[in-house]
Amino acid sequence: MLKGKKALITGGSRGIGMGIASAFVENGAQVVITGRNMEMLSKACEELGGSAAKPLLWDSSDAHIARDKIAEAAALIGGLDIVVNNAGSTSRGHGGKGGFFELTVEEWDYIDHINLRGVYFICQAAAQYMIANGVRGHILNIGSETSYGPATNIYCITKWGVRGLTEGLGIILAPKGIVVNGIAPGPVATQMMNWSEGDSIERLSQPNGRFGLPEEIGDLAVFLTCGKGDSIVGQCVLCDGGHSLTRCRDVFKI
Repeated sequence: MLKGKKALITGGSRGIGMGIASAFVENGAQVVITGRNMEMLSKACEELGGSAAKPLLWDSSDAHIARDKIAEAAALIGGLDIVVNNAGSTSRGHGGKGGFFELTVEEWDYIDHINLRGVYFICQAAAQYMIANGVRGHILNIGSETSYGPATNIYCITKWGVRGLTEGLGIILAPKGIVVNGIAPGPVATQMMNWSEGDSIERLSQPNGRFGLPEEIGDLAVFLTCGKGDSIVGQCVLCDGGHSLTRCRDVFKI
């Protein structure tokens, strides 16, 4: 479904990013995966099949280098048709998960620069590259189901921002041949959720009774970037096992 496509996936060495990268490679794409640890990136590329994946050292919170890094990624694999903004962080110390009264300016900036500011300027650089090179491409932003509920901590607020940005870019970039969408995962069996290889995926608080899987997010990402889903524009597609619906339990006395 992605034969011949060139894709960049930020934060692609593990978790959801690795799940997306694996699904892309399985469907014929060449990929560049980014991260802040070259050893982890190189190991992930080996797992992805070596020649189909290239590592790129990149701290995506540094918005000032987004345009240069997009160009570097394109040079590594001979172009870019798809850019996936997956890199993200939930906490720095207690800040990302702390309450309204505990959050500091420094903790706000740390999470915001990764989860929202970085995403904004990567989208900008990716769109500029695609337009300049005549690419009818795709930008996919990985958000969160928390963007569909009240937000007081910085993680949830940044994911609200990603959802709003995705909607806005959907409007302005579709006429230029660039389809922008997002995925809003719920709890997924990854290190970010304190899940380790070999642990059970059972999660009884979920309506479907389990964690989501990185490969499920990967399969959805393929659909949204392969051309078959191009009538979906500017949407953050929920993929959360029904988790966002549990906010209704008190209303319906479930």
